[in-house]
Amino acid sequence: MKSQPNAVTSLNKFKKLRNILAHSAYISDEELDSIYSDNEIMAILSDYPDTYLKEFRANKNRLNRLMYSRISRMNKDKS
Repeated sequence: MKSQPNAVTSLNKFKKLRNILAHSAYISDEELDSIYSDNEIMAILSDYPDTYLKEFRANKNRLNRLMYSRISRMNKDKS
């Protein structure tokens, strides 16, 4: 399914950003430069909060599709 690799890619973007921001109350200039140079993170932050929310919602939909496709396959297997 196309949703699976897209969901994983999107989750990795959020994970990168979360890891940078969650571990300290202060971001050094080097860390800030690494954020600015990371195209995946900047794609999420370019027009914050619009692009962030758009990516978040798209990933939520991907994960829901994966979950419900798995449930429907399980139900077919039981039949």
